[in-house]
Amino acid sequence: MHVRYVFLWGGLAACVASSNDQDADAMFVTADDASREIDRATRSKLSQAGFAEDEIRAVGESVVMSRRLSVQSFVKEANESNAAGPAFARSVRRESHGKAHACLRARFDVTTRTGSGVFQERASYPAWVRISNGGAYQRDDKAAHISRGWGIKLLGVSGTPSGTQDFLFITSPRFFIHDIRHYPNFLRSTGNGRIGFIFNALFNMSLEEKAVILHRLSLKVSNLLESPEYSAVPYSYGNEVVKYALSPCGSTPPITPENMPPPDQASDDYLTEAMDATLRNSTEGVCYDFFVQRPSADDSVENPTRAWTGEFEAVARITIPLGQHAGAGGPADHTAEANVRTCESMAFDPFNSTEASRPIGKTNLTRKVVYKKLAAFRRTELPDLFSRWRNRDDTVPAEYRNELNKLGDPESAQPIPEETREPTIDNVFRSLGIVR
Repeated sequence: MHVRYVFLWGGLAACVASSNDQDADAMFVTADDASREIDRATRSKLSQAGFAEDEIRAVGESVVMSRRLSVQSFVKEANESNAAGPAFARSVRRESHGKAHACLRARFDVTTRTGSGVFQERASYPAWVRISNGGAYQRDDKAAHISRGWGIKLLGVSGTPSGTQDFLFITSPRFFIHDIRHYPNFLRSTGNGRIGFIFNALFNMSLEEKAVILHRLSLKVSNLLESPEYSAVPYSYGNEVVKYALSPCGSTPPITPENMPPPDQASDDYLTEAMDATLRNSTEGVCYDFFVQRPSADDSVENPTRAWTGEFEAVARITIPLGQHAGAGGPADHTAEANVRTCESMAFDPFNSTEASRPIGKTNLTRKVVYKKLAAFRRTELPDLFSRWRNRDDTVPAEYRNELNKLGDPESAQPIPEETREPTIDNVFRSLGIVR
């Protein structure tokens, strides 16, 4: 066997072996479980988009698996000595991108003259920027992560049902799955997966997908306010298909980002500390350019595991104003905790967009179904499930009940339902000069 393939398989096995050992029953999904997650209207839309029956089942199975992983992550964090402090009892972490490093207010200014939708010439929007680790909640920033990234929510947007528009970015230009049927097995084999499911990772994912996972696990970042970020998946841009990217002002996103390891003796929260230092030491605020990348002739729309090689064009600018570091004083500082709470209650959905910027491809359609259901589970359904479990309600499914039974101190872990309304433009945006 080729040495490179041995490395890929062995490295992925080591990644899975380092994860928590969980009950195999919690990872088993029946056909009925998966089918219940896909209603008739969703099934019809997926079929019209070219999804085969086994791909539709994989979407439903991914929802089931992600919910169960969310509960496992919730229990794990609660049992790790209430890692998030007093706020933990009021918040349920995301199953993906669980640990936030910052929740920042920003201004998004369109710089192109040829865009449409939110990219219309001279358009400007206040925005929230949530910066986080990928994967379920992990306290140690030095631990292996499948990705890190930015979630951006523009406010005051016309042409969307919510009046906002979301963008999602990660630190790699390569998405980890190109065959939707492999998504459930990826969920089994990473994050909270069990060692017994190494088989799924080794034999039910393509070599290309394994290579992307290892690439992303090995891609280190020293400061998420200095690194390039990528959408990794395609979107419409008017009549074109593009990918998005971010890069600090004055630079262009590299096709292959540079590995930037953390400093020696870095703490468990080194990414949060690095971002805070950048905000504190900035003299003009943090500036990022927003790019579209058009595909070259050989670039694939339906295989996001491959980085595109086309040219980047800057179309907008993101400015994060001064005064948002810890201890800064003023309105941004004294509402810092409220800012974090606001971001933690948000849901970032790439389909929350104008028609001119709609996501493209099967990977994005899968995310549409999974993300929407997971946001509802995190914000309202899990708190209700927890309450029913505390009341010994027999309607709580066994796989959830078995996980919640592992809570060491249920009293301190009581989650509350999250606000599901979109954020509004408040006076803090005005005090920071983002909105006048």
